[in-house]
Amino acid sequence: MAKMIPPVVAATTRSNGEKDIFLRLKEDPQTEGWIVLHSLDIAKHVKQISGEADFVIIVPKKGILCLEVKATTKLRRNPAGAWLYGDSIKPDYTGPFKQANMAMHSIRERVQEANKDLFALLWESAVIFPYVPFTEESIEWHPWQVIDRTNFTKNPISSLIMNVLNESRNHIASKKTAWFHPDSGEPTMMQCEKLAKFLRPNFEVFHPGQTHQAAKKKAADLEAELLYFTEEQFDCLDAIELNDRVALTGPAGTGKTLLAIEAFRRSELRGHKARIVCFNSILGDWLGNAVTSNTPYSGAGTLHKLMVDISGKQRPPDKPASEWFQKELPELAIEALLEDETQSYLVDELIIDEAQDLLKPQYLEFFDLLLKGGLASGK
Repeated sequence: MAKMIPPVVAATTRSNGEKDIFLRLKEDPQTEGWIVLHSLDIAKHVKQISGEADFVIIVPKKGILCLEVKATTKLRRNPAGAWLYGDSIKPDYTGPFKQANMAMHSIRERVQEANKDLFALLWESAVIFPYVPFTEESIEWHPWQVIDRTNFTKNPISSLIMNVLNESRNHIASKKTAWFHPDSGEPTMMQCEKLAKFLRPNFEVFHPGQTHQAAKKKAADLEAELLYFTEEQFDCLDAIELNDRVALTGPAGTGKTLLAIEAFRRSELRGHKARIVCFNSILGDWLGNAVTSNTPYSGAGTLHKLMVDISGKQRPPDKPASEWFQKELPELAIEALLEDETQSYLVDELIIDEAQDLLKPQYLEFFDLLLKGGLASGK
């Protein structure tokens, strides 16, 4: 399975073709060790003010492929040289092959300017038409730069990408260029990681609006700021994506709550029902406003508020607060979960902020019943 960046398809992605290709790249067992960047913005484009690459596929020992997706069900090129997609009458005089090629050169130039040790890597571009056959030939592209519906439906995506890169390597080698050494084994795994880390900060950002630092102070300090994830935070998000049970530790202010929100967002994008729980009531109120969900009991807030919602019981005024919250309320909520035959409260993913205050014996059984698969097998 490839390492996908970002690990889920963005909610703004409208192309079903891109979604299909994303999943195939992610789930193909032969893409193990690959790094795939989806929808990479190009601020410094060779021809335009800015641009975008649908997929940048980094394959160890082979090269980097910029893949342009044209998920149209109807394709034609008129006598004036304009490409027309679907029923649209808007002409595209650039064409998909030149578009892919320009994106590739734009990214390569930016990489080579900043990383001299990545100068000799092989870069290639290709176009995939997942929903239409494409057998047209032209001096404008090589036949092996085309992946059409016929190949897409009959072959694993990994073999199609490898074919493009192998053909490209053979083509470059036949030209006997001074910079390309087919036996070099580049890009190495280290070069792949370096390249991905260079490209990734350009497009994966998060805008939380505000976050907590002993609740109120941090919310005030960070309100409306645009926060860029650090490389360490990216590694944490990758760990969350690849493992079912993860514990993250760090002192106050290191961004654990930010990671919790991003983990929730990615879970929702996968169509999962997720829940963030915390201990502090101020943080719980803020989290409830920071994340949104249309799924019942998917969202964020304090553990005790969730227990109250599930049990339907409000705290009796004559009971000491600590005794009721730590003993009676958990028992009432557990009883409600056991009696819920519809399992409407069950969540696919459980995210616990302030875990040091919540992973206690009186709450563990509640968590175990709340999470699909329980604490032993759930996510």
